[in-house]
Amino acid sequence: SPSTGRRACPKERLAKMEYFLFVMTILQKYKIKLPPESNATYKNVEDFLNCPKPYELIFTAMTSSS
Repeated sequence: SPSTGRRACPKERLAKMEYFLFVMTILQKYKIKLPPESNATYKNVEDFLNCPKPYELIFTAMTSSS
């Protein structure tokens, strides 16, 4: 939910843009995949908080084609 009013964080929008740029840079520079022996699922851990089960990823640097 967007912050509004007197107590709104003036830098919240900037922080969201920085986060977006960080994630997009990672997605552009690396190929991300699961290890072959992975058994990752989309099911959540049922606990006080709803969070995904831990799993590993492989980040492979993309080669430039220029």
